[in-house]
Amino acid sequence: MTARIRKISLYFKASLVAIFITTLSYFSIQGAVGFYLWQEQDKDVRRIMTTVSEVHNEVIDVLEKLNQLELKTCSDAHNLMMRKLLFTSNFIKDIGYLEGNTLFCTTGKGRLTPPFTGGRTPSLVTNEGLKFWRHIKLIILDNSYVSLVIRKGNYNLVLHEDAMHQLIEDGYDWELVYQKHQEVIHFAGEEELYSIPEPTLWDFLSSGDSHIVKRCDDQNAFCLGVKLNPERMEDESAVLGLFTVATSLLVGLFTYIICLKALRYLYSNHHRVYKAISDDSFHCVYQPIVDLKTEKIIGVEMLARLNDRRGKITPDEFIPVIAQSDHTWSFTKNMLKKAVSELRQVENLPADFKLNVNIFPSDINKKSILDLITKGKVSEFDRVLVLEVTESEELEDSSSLNQLRVLREEGIQIAIDDFGTGYSNLHQLRKMNAHILKIDRSFIQEMEDASIRSSLIEHIVAIAKQEGLFLVAEGIENSIQHNILRDMGVEYGQGWAFYREMTLDEFKTMWESS
Repeated sequence: MTARIRKISLYFKASLVAIFITTLSYFSIQGAVGFYLWQEQDKDVRRIMTTVSEVHNEVIDVLEKLNQLELKTCSDAHNLMMRKLLFTSNFIKDIGYLEGNTLFCTTGKGRLTPPFTGGRTPSLVTNEGLKFWRHIKLIILDNSYVSLVIRKGNYNLVLHEDAMHQLIEDGYDWELVYQKHQEVIHFAGEEELYSIPEPTLWDFLSSGDSHIVKRCDDQNAFCLGVKLNPERMEDESAVLGLFTVATSLLVGLFTYIICLKALRYLYSNHHRVYKAISDDSFHCVYQPIVDLKTEKIIGVEMLARLNDRRGKITPDEFIPVIAQSDHTWSFTKNMLKKAVSELRQVENLPADFKLNVNIFPSDINKKSILDLITKGKVSEFDRVLVLEVTESEELEDSSSLNQLRVLREEGIQIAIDDFGTGYSNLHQLRKMNAHILKIDRSFIQEMEDASIRSSLIEHIVAIAKQEGLFLVAEGIENSIQHNILRDMGVEYGQGWAFYREMTLDEFKTMWESS
């Protein structure tokens, strides 16, 4: 996957996630708005029903006390007791005394002369025997006021008929009903509103619209239904809709930014390499090392390779990441164990067969390399182990050189890799007391051009002979390079002129068939 395609893929995936989250946010906020409206309506309905219960209880209590009085009809004592009960009431406006359909006195007018006689069918008779008359014009107030009249026994109570309207905020449509047996009787408010089915909570969350909310009094049969009227709904929907859209877009934008950063990290070499180390998903390939005179294989260099589900990562990409991490030794140790385990499957390897493994200088400096002796499974490899130390980093102190000495004493050989590109000097070379010098491929590639750089090969050969070191030339690509290096006295080489890197199965097949 090219960098451009990968970049487009990241933007596309981040956009998809952002669109999904934006959509989810929109419906979530809309649902939250609906739930909020439902809660507000529910609070109002509960508050109103509490007041209705208070009114009902007060009416029952006052009527029971009145009907228990044993005083002379409309006497001063009788009128005084009715006025006391009226004074201590919160909702009752007037009290009257009746016999049959004749009203004899009220707390407001006192004794009526003559008594008022009239009759009208009550609007509602409750299960408790309370009789309700709605829209009654009060004669004692010159028919100027319309009230609600409630009667039981010989007394009636007058309540302000607009009290319900005052209890409910503007913007709500409502209906108060009375449930008598299986019948629902309209009492006040907008008729037939209560007959609208009450929605489920999901209806509120999914639509975000206002629906009817119903509540009933547990102590009596009165029930109330409340919903937002269309005018208020339109006003609130416009504001809340704008809020919902704006908030969802902001959430989507934030999600896009975070998701893009997360995807960039997930697709980065750092993350892929760290994950590969954690999952132990690196694998080994082997490039044979040959004797330049006989062209026989004398060993192999184990090379780490990484190919995850997003494609290949070259050594030039993953080695620097590992080198900068704290995982250098765990990486090297795991790769070495894999190589040892795999090569043990190859039959008839000679006793002097070499396995070359690259190590990080930092692991020598930190003494991690001594795990090869004390904790590793390298001892199971009964051939020659060669540790290649690159010149890109100078060993820190005498302690590091002591680690190398201990390894040499255990039969492990030391090779200086990429010689000529790093801290090349005789002093460093002698301190390391290596067995092998590996000439960097950059020198080999310029041989045919007779460059100044390639001319240094003769000096490297001279140094190796002087110090008693074997030479391995890397990156030999043709017979011309092969012949020149062989004639110069270079013992060994590796490169495409002989063999490319191989998997274990490829190497095993080639070796056992030769």
